[in-house]
Amino acid sequence: MKKLKLFLFLILINTGFSYDLEVDVTTRSLNKNIYEKKVIKEEDVKKVKDLSELINLVTLYFSKTQPGALGSVWINGTKTTDSDIFSSSGVLLLINGHPVNGLIDNLPIEIIENIEIIEGPFSSSYGSGAIGGIINIITKKKIDNKVGINLEYGSFEYTKAGFFFGIDKNFGLITTGNYEKRNDYETSKGKYYNTDYKKNTAYLGYITSMGDNILELSFNYFKSKNGVPFKIYLNDLDDYVDITNINSDIKFKSLFEKLAISNTLYISYNKRSNYGIDSLWPYESHSKLTTLGYQGNILIPSIDLNTGLDFSYSTISKQNETGNYNQPDTYNINLSSFAETNKEIGSFNFLLGLRYDAYLMKIEDSKGITFIGNKKEDSFKYLSTRGGLSYELYKKFLIKIFGGTGFRAPSILERYGTYIGPWGNYQGNPTLKPEKSIGINTTIGYYSENTAYINLGYLKIYDRISTIYNTLTFTTTYYNQQKAEILNTKGVLSLELIKLPLSIKTNIEGVYNIKAKDEKGDNLLYLPKIKIVSTLTIEKDFFTLIITDTYTSKVYDLGNKNIGNFNILSCSLLGKIKLGEDKDLKAKLNINNITNEYYQFVEGFPMPKRNYELGVEYSMKI
Repeated sequence: MKKLKLFLFLILINTGFSYDLEVDVTTRSLNKNIYEKKVIKEEDVKKVKDLSELINLVTLYFSKTQPGALGSVWINGTKTTDSDIFSSSGVLLLINGHPVNGLIDNLPIEIIENIEIIEGPFSSSYGSGAIGGIINIITKKKIDNKVGINLEYGSFEYTKAGFFFGIDKNFGLITTGNYEKRNDYETSKGKYYNTDYKKNTAYLGYITSMGDNILELSFNYFKSKNGVPFKIYLNDLDDYVDITNINSDIKFKSLFEKLAISNTLYISYNKRSNYGIDSLWPYESHSKLTTLGYQGNILIPSIDLNTGLDFSYSTISKQNETGNYNQPDTYNINLSSFAETNKEIGSFNFLLGLRYDAYLMKIEDSKGITFIGNKKEDSFKYLSTRGGLSYELYKKFLIKIFGGTGFRAPSILERYGTYIGPWGNYQGNPTLKPEKSIGINTTIGYYSENTAYINLGYLKIYDRISTIYNTLTFTTTYYNQQKAEILNTKGVLSLELIKLPLSIKTNIEGVYNIKAKDEKGDNLLYLPKIKIVSTLTIEKDFFTLIITDTYTSKVYDLGNKNIGNFNILSCSLLGKIKLGEDKDLKAKLNINNITNEYYQFVEGFPMPKRNYELGVEYSMKI
């Protein structure tokens, strides 16, 4: 009853209101230097063809990447979901601060302004799905007044062509479109067939101000066809997957004398079709994930209060080639409210936040499914918290402590989905508990133009939701595992070595996972024991050279197989030439896997040998 009263109070104080200015974009937080976040800038994004590659090469995290299947991102033994709505994630994927469905590779890289990653539980801001961390992709809303085209060519007949158009006057506008393809690639040991792909992307971003009001709009479209090989030693040459991904949001912000208000409406749609062309068993499967949502926030600086209200409606539909359903259709409604306060007292800074989530879930009648359960509706409630403090020991020398809780709500099929489907029998578990996490991070460091800090992090995940298959009854059911624990230490050193006549910067990041085991003592999957990313950047007015070296030690795949112990060296050269007062020519050269390393992120699926991309971009002012 106390929780319900708290929930209603939070709704009442922010109905019709919202936040945004001076609130952290990723975390919807008043955070003033209490926790760490990894920021990936646009120049780093330009070095890669997709975001999975970016995660593996420039961050301390791991993307489970294989041809066709694309990549799920793993942080602290938890991952982004690849086949369900966002609330079933362990790592929550966001665009412009709102959750989205689909994989990280379902997004065009051309639209990205920067990416922010925070590890640790963040359900106090985003509810179910933020157990191990969050990844927020912030898209561009405007560019300079110009129009242009870009062309790229590279190894394995990689080809890319696109256009862009921008206005930055009384309003900001950007629109882009790109076509990209690549044929089967080669590893350092030979050709890997059925690894080709084709992509089409389009994007529109808009921003305008009207007095004390700001309107922002973004729309992105992604469509791809990817070959889906099996393991290189047992390949299937004609399987493929089609993916369509659409995400759009509209945000209206208002500034008043004593508060700032923001309201956001968003939609996320992901369709994935798998085609297996096996002569013995030809099959198709089609999944559709759709979410409509609203976010509202209010920021009141005078009392250091940030509060918000979220609503989302999500549907899941999965069918096979006959039009019958592989599992029952379901929908999920979430209503939640959160509040946070941040106080500065002398050299101390305190942060405290909480969020209350209420879920309503329902199973729909679906063709081809024999439902034998006795319940088709379920509700779920959860309270999440977080808090932290920082203390300035000396000028720009800080110590920080931050902790929070996270959860993943069990789906209605996991709790009450007892049915006979085309792919087998399923038995729901009504006693299934939510998957939960609690984490704490301590950091000490110096923060200025040059930065150095060391971090000690602990995360405990308990009541982990897993499946078990009964070979006698051919039935899959669900249960809670006991726990998993991760203890790690990270270090970051970022220095500007030289400023003139050119800028030379170096950045070194490393993680050592001291402990990463489940309750049985088994290694957690896709969590490197040691990972070190070293970057050297040399900049002048007309060029930028970025050299990146990434070392990944032991990483365990399914079956406790070590797929790690590899070192990837890459470089990117970006140049710019003015062809006149109003015309620019940019060029880039990316060389990947310079040392021709044989490596893989999933056992049996090796990645490309040494390869390159060469690109040019021509633009003129309008």
